[in-house]
Amino acid sequence: MFKVSLSVGQLQARYGDRETLRIAKEIGADAVDFCFEDFNGRYDYRNKNSVYSAPEDEFRAYFSDLKRYADELNLEICQTHGRGFGFRNVKSEDDALIENARLDCLATSLLGAPVCVMHAVTTMFHMDADPEFMRDLNFEMFTRILPHAKTYGVKVATETFGDVHGGVCCDFFGNLDEFIASYERVCEVGDNRKYFTVCMDTGHTNKATKFNGNPEVPEAIRRLGKRITVLHLKDNTKVC
Repeated sequence: MFKVSLSVGQLQARYGDRETLRIAKEIGADAVDFCFEDFNGRYDYRNKNSVYSAPEDEFRAYFSDLKRYADELNLEICQTHGRGFGFRNVKSEDDALIENARLDCLATSLLGAPVCVMHAVTTMFHMDADPEFMRDLNFEMFTRILPHAKTYGVKVATETFGDVHGGVCCDFFGNLDEFIASYERVCEVGDNRKYFTVCMDTGHTNKATKFNGNPEVPEAIRRLGKRITVLHLKDNTKVC
């Protein structure tokens, strides 16, 4: 039997975490993709009003309580969405991303979800960057994040990319060859493959088909194969 899962980030931003779970159940969802992306610093340890800045016992209590409430609703938290932007090559920002990603992994574990989706380094912040720069920066980011996934017993999923700035160009890791090569490079380090997986975002991948001879979604899925364990199912016109 298939379950209906709902991405609830926008609901969280408007109604808060707990009320979002109630709404999701009320409208018929069986599961949710719980979101830690940065809505006005709500999930950023640098914001003193964020749960991410709370002492660890309070942090743990907050997400454990959400898990109990979801269980009461018979609502599964099947995945989470962590950092939405990759490294910017600014030390203070990149170090902050790693700490917030650590907290994403911990919160994912407390919510009982097996995997946290995180975006790769994006062309949005690195227009016309050298390819080796992009490859190395992405490698550094994920190899710094994955030890935290291992500590908390969850997986991190790198999400397939599409275009940039409304179709100006293909994101660097929207190129499927680059995406696969980057994933495999990270997996070559230690036991990273146990904790690193792929999220197929059909909407992003569909937009990437406008560039570089990128394959259509079905062929991209076949090429990624068993690397995929997480799905973001979206429909678009390749333009919007």
